[in-house]
Amino acid sequence: PVAFVHLDAVPRLLGTDHATLVANPIPTDVSRSVMLEIHGTTHPTATCNNVFAVFPGSDPVVGGEVFILGAHYDHLGVGADGAIFNGASDNASGAAVAMETAARLAESPAFVPARTLVVALWCAEEQGLWGSFEYAYYGTSLFPLADTRLMIQVDYVGGADGPYLSNVDNNGYLSVFIGNEMADPDHPVTPANWGGGCASDDCPFLMATNVPAYRFIAYDDFHHQPTDTFENLTLATVRRITEVTIRGAGRLVGSSAPIMP
Repeated sequence: PVAFVHLDAVPRLLGTDHATLVANPIPTDVSRSVMLEIHGTTHPTATCNNVFAVFPGSDPVVGGEVFILGAHYDHLGVGADGAIFNGASDNASGAAVAMETAARLAESPAFVPARTLVVALWCAEEQGLWGSFEYAYYGTSLFPLADTRLMIQVDYVGGADGPYLSNVDNNGYLSVFIGNEMADPDHPVTPANWGGGCASDDCPFLMATNVPAYRFIAYDDFHHQPTDTFENLTLATVRRITEVTIRGAGRLVGSSAPIMP
C-alpha cells in the first residue's frame, strides 16, 4: 500500500515543514504514530493488454534479430480526491512517439525491414511494470529474448529539459540507432547514465534478461501531477525524439549489414 501525503498535513504529521525536509532529507525518528483509514474500491485481480505492431525481418541472415521500441500507455487515473491525472507527458507523449514511428515506417515505400521491429505499447507500467515484466520475464515474449538485440523505451518525453537517453554505452546496435543525433548542434540527445532505477519498462529487459535496454526521457515540473496536461507539453522535444526514433529505427532495422554487439 502507498499513500500520498498532502503538503498541508506534513507539519501536523512530522512536526516540520516541506521546505525543511527538502533542505535536509535525512531520515529522522519523529516518535509519532499515524493511523490511516482508506475508503475505496480494490481490484485484487485485473487484466490488461499489451499492444504490438510487428514488422517481420525479411533478410535471411539478420531477419531474426529483434529491435523493440516500447512505451507504456497507462497512467494514474483519478486520485482519491477526484483529481484527474491526465498523463500527457507520462506517457501519452511516449505512446505517440511509438505510434508515429510505426505509422511513418509502415507508409514509407522505401522501408523494407531486414531485421524485425516490434513496436510495443505496455500496460500497467504505473502499477509495477506488469506489462513489460509479462513480456520479458514471465515467458510470453513474441520472439526469443536471446534474439532481441536492442530495446528502447520512450517514457515521459514531453518536458523542456531533454531529450536524454539513459545508460548509454558502446553497444553496436545502439550506436547504429542513435547515429549522429548526440552531436546535433541545435537539439542534441544527451547521455544520462543514471542507472534507470527500475523506473520504466526498460528495467525488466535490462535487469531480468540482460537485453540491452535504454530509455528516452525529458523532464518537467508536472510529473505524476494533475497538471501533466497537453498544454504543458514541450512539443518541440516530443517532435525531436520522434524524428530521432524514426530515423534510428529505419537505419537499424532497414539495413542487413552485420552489427557487432
